[in-house]
Amino acid sequence: MKNLMLLFVFLAAFSIYAQESNIKSINLTIYNNNLGVVKEVREFDLQKGQSTIQVSNVPSEIIPTTVHIDFDGSLIEQNYKYDLVSMGIVLNKYIDKDIALVTKDQLIEGTLLSVADPNLVLRRKDGGLIMIPDYKDYRISVPNLPSGLITRPTLEWLLNSKKSGKQDIGISYQTNGIDWHAEYVAVVSEDDKYLDINAWINLNNNSGVNFENANLKLIAGDINIARNYIAQEIRAAGKYKLAMADAPLSEVSEKEFADMHLYDYPRKVNIKNRESKQLSLFESSKIKFDKKYKFATWNLGNFDNQDIAIFYEFLNSKDNNLGIPFPKGTLRMSKKDGSSVMLIGESNIDHTPKDEKIKINTGNAFDLKVNAVLVNQIQLSDRMYEYELEYTFKNRKEKDNVEIEFEQNLWGTVEILESNMDIKKEAAGKLKAIVPVSAGSEKTLKFKVRIKH
Repeated sequence: MKNLMLLFVFLAAFSIYAQESNIKSINLTIYNNNLGVVKEVREFDLQKGQSTIQVSNVPSEIIPTTVHIDFDGSLIEQNYKYDLVSMGIVLNKYIDKDIALVTKDQLIEGTLLSVADPNLVLRRKDGGLIMIPDYKDYRISVPNLPSGLITRPTLEWLLNSKKSGKQDIGISYQTNGIDWHAEYVAVVSEDDKYLDINAWINLNNNSGVNFENANLKLIAGDINIARNYIAQEIRAAGKYKLAMADAPLSEVSEKEFADMHLYDYPRKVNIKNRESKQLSLFESSKIKFDKKYKFATWNLGNFDNQDIAIFYEFLNSKDNNLGIPFPKGTLRMSKKDGSSVMLIGESNIDHTPKDEKIKINTGNAFDLKVNAVLVNQIQLSDRMYEYELEYTFKNRKEKDNVEIEFEQNLWGTVEILESNMDIKKEAAGKLKAIVPVSAGSEKTLKFKVRIKH
């Protein structure tokens, strides 16, 4: 009897509890590069001493080596179980075991010898073989679920608890499969004087689990995954609150964090697995901008009717009703035409701090073109050349006069010998000029340069 009691105590000490734990709180921090950091508080019913519990409802994309738990005791061992139930896995577990294939009017029973999707090979009781070319035409019956298979990804912990009863356990981990980026919608006024911007947070959750009633934080910045970026010092803090003219929105706090920027969303959110969710980030109106036409080239040859690019540029400053960090994302430009709003182009922007310019290339101007002529080329030595070039800019607009920003990029050190317009050398191999072209006319820029390679 004494030995039986000892055996009972021993087994109880190592009993396994597959608990559907009560999740009391979730803090979710999402990064730009398919990474999330989750901090949860879950309630468990623990036994004093050593016991093994299984924790489900974790992401299939979890990074198991990042799991950390905090409770009144110690974690001895962790196993991450992800051998999930599927037809193919169950069939492979039943090789050399008996299965049954069923249709409306047929029953096939035998020992499974081989699975090569969608083929099966069975051995009958009399030793003969049955070869099934496509088992998907059958319902397959097996006696039970093979050991080791689970229906959901599961963490299994061997714990040593200092006390029995219900306890709150803090759990933190990293998971792949979840990310975010910003989406910006900018609308240019009909008179081309201002633009309004709506900024959205776009969340994508493919982590394999739902996050319910989560406190949401977003990190904007590019991180090196190999280093410890979680426990960093917060170096400065602030808030921004932007709104349309008369309709203020919810406040989103923002602060500089470890050379990145941290956005704290003001309310709890639900993010389902395989869901894309949009949340408002900010709105701002009456933003001044410059519309510019630009042509840049590395070419030194002849060409006809090359395109002129359109850029909208605005300063991300407080005086311009902005002055906040812009997380990277897609900015779409539209323009009012009186009765509706039309898309005029879109571009990706990188992380942009305050007081920096944001430049959006919306496409090419329909009515602006440029031709180039290499008038003359002389080789002065093995490393020195002279080029004489002409660029003719054509404005086929009926009313609008334009200024085109011209940029010539050259390999080597450049000396300007002559030019019919003001042309400046901004760097060793970069020339720039502003070419004004009246509506319905053409303007030719002529210059001669010496290049030393």
